[in-house]
Amino acid sequence: MWLLFAVLAFVLNRQLKAVNETITDFTERVEPLNMSVREMEISLVQMTTQLRGYLLDHNHEHLEQLTGDSAELGNHLRRHQQLVRAMHNGMSDSRLDEGFQQLVTLVGALLEIEEKGHKQALAVQHSMQELDTLLRTGLEPLADRLASGSRVKRDGALHLQMLATATVRGMEEFLLFENRAQDEAFEASITAFEQEVAAYRATGLAPQEAEVLGRVEVLFQGARSLMRDAIEVKKSRSRGLADIVDTRRRLENILDDEIQLQSRRLEAGKISMRAALERIIAWKLGLLTAAMAVAFGVALVLGRSIGRPLLHLVEVTRRIRQGDWSARVEVGGNDEFRSLGEAFNEMIVARKEAEAGLKAAREELEQRVAERTADMVEANLALKNENYARRLTEEQLRTSKERAEKAQRDTQVMNAELEASVNRARHLTELAQAASHAKSQFLATISHELRTPINGILGFTNLLLEGGVTEEQRDSLTTVRDCSEDLLRVVNNILDYSNLEAGRINLIPQAFLLRPRLTETLRLLTPAAEKQGLQLRLQVEPGVPDSLVGDPQRLHQILINLLGNGIKFTQRGSVGLEVALLSSPPLNAPGASPAPQEASPVREGIVVRFTVRDSGMGIPVEKQDQLFNAFTQLDGSSTREFGGTGLGLAICRELIELMGGRIWLESQLGVGSTFHFTILFQPGPPVPPPARTTGTPGAESKGPPPQPQGGTLSA
Repeated sequence: MWLLFAVLAFVLNRQLKAVNETITDFTERVEPLNMSVREMEISLVQMTTQLRGYLLDHNHEHLEQLTGDSAELGNHLRRHQQLVRAMHNGMSDSRLDEGFQQLVTLVGALLEIEEKGHKQALAVQHSMQELDTLLRTGLEPLADRLASGSRVKRDGALHLQMLATATVRGMEEFLLFENRAQDEAFEASITAFEQEVAAYRATGLAPQEAEVLGRVEVLFQGARSLMRDAIEVKKSRSRGLADIVDTRRRLENILDDEIQLQSRRLEAGKISMRAALERIIAWKLGLLTAAMAVAFGVALVLGRSIGRPLLHLVEVTRRIRQGDWSARVEVGGNDEFRSLGEAFNEMIVARKEAEAGLKAAREELEQRVAERTADMVEANLALKNENYARRLTEEQLRTSKERAEKAQRDTQVMNAELEASVNRARHLTELAQAASHAKSQFLATISHELRTPINGILGFTNLLLEGGVTEEQRDSLTTVRDCSEDLLRVVNNILDYSNLEAGRINLIPQAFLLRPRLTETLRLLTPAAEKQGLQLRLQVEPGVPDSLVGDPQRLHQILINLLGNGIKFTQRGSVGLEVALLSSPPLNAPGASPAPQEASPVREGIVVRFTVRDSGMGIPVEKQDQLFNAFTQLDGSSTREFGGTGLGLAICRELIELMGGRIWLESQLGVGSTFHFTILFQPGPPVPPPARTTGTPGAESKGPPPQPQGGTLSA
């Protein structure tokens, strides 16, 4: 049995270890990997967002946040690579690291290009401002003076100024929008400005105009060169930004691949865990079935190989106690029960021989003492009565003296023989007591050895019933549990009866409340009564005191036994308990024990009568006198149908007599049975009156409430 449990524990431990490893792999590896991938995605998005913000407004706060996001992305990447290496599998092909390094390089290059373009734009703006200032303050007023107000000169100078302004605006629009239309407009404005300069020069120039116009051309060419460089920087910026976007997308694709890979790992872990759990369930069901079969077999073997010999030994002991010296223990097998039976039979023979020898010695001693007493009386008379002595001859006196001396010697011999017989009887008594002690010790030991595996079977069976089992398995486990409980009940009854027989059971008086105890007792029996379709009734007379001093546990044991018998042997109707205070001793009733007589002054107290009534099959009159003897059943058919050891009523009788009471029986076949018993209690401490159900005298308010007199407690 224990080997089977060890195998079960070993297999389940291995399967649970596999499940635990799968869970650990998920919680310590797969889940952190997924978290690191998500964190890298978030950092990548934040990094791109800050880069776009900086390109739009050149705010250095965006640049600082961009730097922080880049460092955070690098930290997440390194942590992810550590987790991947720890798993000894996964993506370790450096694609993420290469993509990250490329992204950092591209961002750095783009920032340099952006800074260079920004500086060039400022230089272009400054150059065009100088050109505009020269046109407005130099060329146009000079043309007015030299041309004496020539409209052509003034219009040409004004047109140059407008073309310069349009060229700057075209460059700014191209730098802002970067499309082909702005590029063509910018090129057209440059061409128009150059043509306008040539047209202005064709009108004829004074030396001062030639100098100013030369300076205009130099400034315009410088601005044009700067604008060309700014445009190239802008295009490089666009290409760099496009490369960054491509790199980001590639990183996102790699991260998506990593997420899918971790998802596949997670799914594989779930499948592995599910398979391990299915294996655990399969092993559990198979081993549970085997354990149930073994437990059921162990219960049957224990019941047959241990319970029956113990019952037989107790029965032989009872017969010997009643004076039946012909009783013998039937020995069989080669185990401890055979040795115990042989020793017990030898003890019976030795004690019988000792008692027979003691009886014969006592009779012989009594006869010799009588004879010698008569001789000694005659001798004494002869010595003291001188008149009688004178009538005796000398020979008669000598004969009387010799007879007296012989009687004295015989008395000494008989005293020695009597002392030897007494010593032998004492030795045999000690042997009998030792055998009885050995029997009691054996019963106590075998009880412990029996109850330990039975309690283990009960505990393991209840543990299995609390788990997930099928209905068929639940029925089998329930059968194993019921058989084990029956066997445990038999062992406990044998021990109780053996202890009662040896006088080793002591009562434990204590104060208790009677009505709650009765209510709790009926509550425990309610499921059995409901199963039989019976009614449970409780009736307590108002005069019965509630606070008593006695042994409530033994009272509970007696009531459970009697009420349980009533429920077991009653097919329909009801089982009731009535409690009354005896105002006078009841008359002797038929049954195994007479009704109690007046309590002696030494044992004063409160005598309470308990009556258990049922509407069962009844008990024949010829069986009633034997019903309270140990191992007594009504007949063979009842034993097979209802079971039991026949010790319950015998134990009840011994306990009741120990508690200062009596038990008797009234029964009629086909009508039912009534068991009466009395118990002597002492008054208990006063207590506040308990809450009572309306109209129910003597009933407690909690539990299944007892009904008024004549009412029933339905089960």
